[in-house]
Amino acid sequence: MQLVRNFQSINFADLPTAVKVAKASGSKYYFTAKPCSRGHIAPRYTSVQSCIVCQAAHFTAIRARNPEPYKAATRAWKKKNYYKVLADNSVRRAGIKRACPYWVDKTAIENIYAEATTLSNTTGVSHHVDHIIPLKGRGVCGLHVPWNLQIITAAANLKKTNKWLPT
Repeated sequence: MQLVRNFQSINFADLPTAVKVAKASGSKYYFTAKPCSRGHIAPRYTSVQSCIVCQAAHFTAIRARNPEPYKAATRAWKKKNYYKVLADNSVRRAGIKRACPYWVDKTAIENIYAEATTLSNTTGVSHHVDHIIPLKGRGVCGLHVPWNLQIITAAANLKKTNKWLPT
């Protein structure tokens, strides 16, 4: 059995305990405190009566089998919401600026970014500069300093997202 804890926005105690009650009250979720067929103890969707973890896994698998429509939808959303993307990028840049102490050697940071660009151009494989300890991760907050930066492939960086994977 696995108790799901990462759904902070859902207060399990406030949810109906039966699907009929949930439908009658118009609730999107209900919670029986019983494990689903895969062992998750999590709220269930009222509409399909399946565990929210199983539903998430199901749709992740669908997207993995055929990613192009989802990538196209993301590109279309970014094009339509260009100013939101700019705002998000601005917030990220400001976060990096806040995470960069005044005493840091900015030339060393610039050299790391230049090395990543050179590596990408010479190998033909896209490389990113990654924060080893994320600037804004769950339970951890790193700095924008040379010893917290590493050059990795773009694919590896996008897979890692903002997780800290201590070795």
